[in-house]
Amino acid sequence: MKKIFFALCIITYVAFSASCGGNGSPTADNAIVFDSIRTDTVCHLFNDTAKPSCKFTLGFTYPLDYTDKAVLQTMQAIFVSKSFGEKYATLPVFEAYSAFESDYLNGYKALETDYKKIVDSLKTKDFPYSLFASEKIVRTAIDFNKGGLLAFTVISYDYTGGAHGMELLNGYVINVKDGQLLGYNDIFTAEAKDSLTNLLVKEVMVAQKISTASELEAQSFEIKNIVPNNNFLVTAEGVTFIYNRYEIAPYAYGEFKVVLPYADLRGLIKKDSPVAKFI
Repeated sequence: MKKIFFALCIITYVAFSASCGGNGSPTADNAIVFDSIRTDTVCHLFNDTAKPSCKFTLGFTYPLDYTDKAVLQTMQAIFVSKSFGEKYATLPVFEAYSAFESDYLNGYKALETDYKKIVDSLKTKDFPYSLFASEKIVRTAIDFNKGGLLAFTVISYDYTGGAHGMELLNGYVINVKDGQLLGYNDIFTAEAKDSLTNLLVKEVMVAQKISTASELEAQSFEIKNIVPNNNFLVTAEGVTFIYNRYEIAPYAYGEFKVVLPYADLRGLIKKDSPVAKFI
């Protein structure tokens, strides 16, 4: 474990790696070695612990090594761009993380001028600290790494004051053969949408323990939004579609991960899709 201290911003990170061997059959692991960067940083305005602060937390797992170095570079760029943003995609992984964190902390420190103006204008010592509270969390999770496919989730959380922050889950699937992302149209037939929509609505109703669409609407679900999208994962069980807060239901319901088993997807997946081998 290595610790770096500067001013009153504290950064802690731990890196570790694990390897998975094999490639080929739907049940064989891809020969990808993973590494992780973990960071917890707290930084106060004016470097004063009595002042408001921001917190940055990172749990970034990414491909460290692979036999095809060109594919490895492409996969790393995808992990970086989907976790930190497109502007960092051309940077090596550690440089990208460092730049992303620095940009966040510097952006927070830039609030010092506004903070001072507000404090100077107040006639009371009771300062609304929540106005300057900030937190950012970015994590990646490897959901599936078999049969030539790599699926991972980026979990991001942002809080900038108010009642609560906002967490987003985004799923991605990479074809390890060429390192390219797979989208909905790469997997499903052109005629699959209506059947998938019916399956998704059915699974949401099962999860809510109700039997009709009208009951779902009565619970404030937006049925028109329960449709196949490009936010999905491929796993051993099937294809999982992800819906974040507010997308199909009010905030209190949280996010939804709707799993469609492969047995229900026969005839809906393209025969030449990299996912067809799992049917």
